[in-house]
Amino acid sequence: MQGEIRLKSLWPVLLLFLAVSGILICAGIYTAVKTWSFETHASRAAGTVIENVPSMNTSENVVNYYPKIEFETTRGGSIIIISNSGANPPAFEVGQTIPLLYDRQKPTHAEIDSFRHLWFLTMVLSIIGAVFAIIGGGMLIYEMRRRQAATGVAGLRTRNEA
Repeated sequence: MQGEIRLKSLWPVLLLFLAVSGILICAGIYTAVKTWSFETHASRAAGTVIENVPSMNTSENVVNYYPKIEFETTRGGSIIIISNSGANPPAFEVGQTIPLLYDRQKPTHAEIDSFRHLWFLTMVLSIIGAVFAIIGGGMLIYEMRRRQAATGVAGLRTRNEA
C-alpha cells in the first residue's frame, strides 16, 4: 500500500520535470532561432566604448558596469547604445573597439558580436532544459519498470531472450 502511495505521489513530480524541460527547451529553440535570424540579417560595425555605466544590482549588493558604445551605421548615422550585459569589473575599457551587429531597420537594436553576448541565454535555457529532461526521463523509465515489475507484465522480448 505504501508503495502505491509513493507511485501516485511521484507522477506529479515526474510530469513537472518533463513540463519544465519542455518549456525550457522550447524557449532555448526560440532564442536560438531569434539570435540566428538576427545574426544572419544584421549589419556589422566597429563600436567604441565611450563609458562604462554603473548600475547597482540590489539583490547581490554589487555594482555592474554596462558598456556605452558608439558606432556608425552603413548609412553614416552615429548611434549610441548601452549593452544589456554588465560585469564587475567592467568587461571593456573606455576607448576599446569592439565588434557589433545591428539591425539595419532599427540601428538602436545592436548587440556585441561575441558568442557569449549572443548565445549565452540560449545555452543556459537549453542546458537546464536538457538536465530537467534527463532527470524526468530517468524518473519515467524507473516508474515504468517499477510498474511492470509490480504488475508482472514483462516487456518486449528480444531475440536473445526467446
